[in-house]
Amino acid sequence: MSKVAGVILSVIGGSLSLLLGLFIFDIYPEFLIFGELFVLTFQIILILGGVISLFGALLSYIRPKLAWIIILIGALLGGGNILTIFGAIQIKKFKDTEIPKFVVKNDYTNLEWLEEQYYTLKKSIQEIANDQNVSIMEIKKWVDKIERTKISQTE
Repeated sequence: MSKVAGVILSVIGGSLSLLLGLFIFDIYPEFLIFGELFVLTFQIILILGGVISLFGALLSYIRPKLAWIIILIGALLGGGNILTIFGAIQIKKFKDTEIPKFVVKNDYTNLEWLEEQYYTLKKSIQEIANDQNVSIMEIKKWVDKIERTKISQTE
């Protein structure tokens, strides 16, 4: 499975929790034997779980490391929604290097961009630091990260 599948599962699961919360009186009228306050509380929790899961799914394209936690919280609030839990797990497996192009920032924390600036365009660390308004040491740290990645890929 992929990150996209994780997002789809999270959206479906969050939507189901939301719909169940909205229509629980119609689907399970027998829940009213527990009292209206109990059912209303349960309804609010399901709706909140669905909304949180949907928010996490949207966030997964921007901050996947945070999104899967939010989705998991929503899944647990949404009655332990198994689809949403599987979606969160798939998003957790997602690697930052797989970020879609429309989300990619052109700054020194984007290793592909920095590699192009430093190795392909032959910009100095000083030039990149000036362009990005950060210290030379900050750029050097990220260039070192690129070099470590290259070394680990060759091993």
